[in-house]
Amino acid sequence: MSDVLAAFALVFIAEVGDKTQLLALGLATRNRFTSVAAGVVAAYLITSTLSVALGAVGGHLLSTEAVGLIAGLLFLGLAVAGIISLRSIGKDGQDGPAPPAANSVRAFATVTIAMTAAELGDKTMFATAALAAQGRPVAVWLGALAGIVAAGLLGVGIGRLLGRRLPQRPLALAGIVLFAGFGVVLVMSALT
Repeated sequence: MSDVLAAFALVFIAEVGDKTQLLALGLATRNRFTSVAAGVVAAYLITSTLSVALGAVGGHLLSTEAVGLIAGLLFLGLAVAGIISLRSIGKDGQDGPAPPAANSVRAFATVTIAMTAAELGDKTMFATAALAAQGRPVAVWLGALAGIVAAGLLGVGIGRLLGRRLPQRPLALAGIVLFAGFGVVLVMSALT
C-alpha cells in the first residue's frame, strides 16, 4: 500500500501546474467534458503504463532527446491541425455545423494524442519509472495513474468552467499558440 500512496502523492504533486495539466485545462475550454476527460485518462493510461514498463525492465528504448523531439513534432502537427480547424469556427466565435459525434471523436483523439505527447519524457514519467524500478511495479502503476488522472481531471474541470464564459475563436487561437509553443520548446530542447 505504501508504494501506491507514495506514487500517488509524488505524481499528483508533480503534475499540479505542470504543462500537461495546463494543456488539459486549455483543451477543456472548447471541447465536451466527457471527450476531454476520456482523452486525458487514455493518455495517462498509455504514459503511466509505458513509464512503469520502462522502470520495471530497467532499459531505455529512446534517449531523452529523441523523446523530446518526437513530442515536439507531434505538438507542431497539432498546431497545424488547429489552424486548419479554425475554418469550422464562425466569425461570431461559435463552432460551425460539424456533427456532435464527430466533434466528440475528434476531441477525444486530439486530447489523447496531445496529452500523450506532452507527457512523453516529462518529469512524472521519469519519477514513475524510478519508483517502479525500486518498488512493486503494479502498485506504483496504480498510484501514479490515480495521481496523474486526479490532477488532469482537476485541470479539465477548471477548463470547462472557463470555457463556458469565453468565446471559442480566441480559445482556439490560444490552443494553437500553446501547441506551437510546446512544440518549439521541445524540439529546441532536444536539439541543444
